[in-house]
Amino acid sequence: LGGYKTMDGKTVCEGVLLRTAVLTDASQEELDYLIHHHKLAAVIDLRASYELAEEPEPEITGVAQYNFRIMDEQLMANRAAGIADILSDPHADPVKRMTAILNAGVISDQMYVEFLQGETGKAGYRDFFQVLLETPKGNAVLWHCTNGKDRTGVAAMLLLGILNVNEETIMEDFMLTNLYFEEEISMMKKQLGSYIQDEGLMEDFVVVSKGVAASYMRNAIDYIKENYCSISGYVKAELGLTDADITKLQMLYTE
Repeated sequence: LGGYKTMDGKTVCEGVLLRTAVLTDASQEELDYLIHHHKLAAVIDLRASYELAEEPEPEITGVAQYNFRIMDEQLMANRAAGIADILSDPHADPVKRMTAILNAGVISDQMYVEFLQGETGKAGYRDFFQVLLETPKGNAVLWHCTNGKDRTGVAAMLLLGILNVNEETIMEDFMLTNLYFEEEISMMKKQLGSYIQDEGLMEDFVVVSKGVAASYMRNAIDYIKENYCSISGYVKAELGLTDADITKLQMLYTE
């Protein structure tokens, strides 16, 4: 997230705030690069327990590693229970499968708001900031979920807001996912284009795959502004951060 200008004339430090996808397939060479080039101090995995079981996190010598949950796994399990058959069927029509996921509410444009409202999400983001506060200046913190876009993207939004980065830049950073997964998203749209003409529905399908939709993050930011006035207001009211914590984060991660 480095290089972004803040509204108080500072710049987010380069190379120390790393938003990524899952590290399971990272080579030792890539992990060594993170350690030596970025001075990686901590890795925060925001995935659910079943995701961690399917793709275990690689052990990284000398780096603190954490797993903080954001999704309410029981709530997601309850919603998915009614569509278990289509989810487990490898021959199921992909359009029907994704439509079932959307109709069941497993994924919706209120998903990020639920992260911010839920006790699991609040506890996870509270722990996320605690690691950032405890990491020495100049050392990197890397956080990820599966694709590095939803749970991880909300964490980035909260952090950039605390660092006084403006809303437009926060949205631009969030939407970079669609640039980095452009090939996969383009392929999906090509496959589904003849079935789906509704632009909003196509946005939802993008989120089910590798991409992001601006409306999801817009809803989260609007929820914060309507209920807490600002991102700083939210993290103080719901995550327990103090003004001193926010000042320390700005000292650690801007220059």
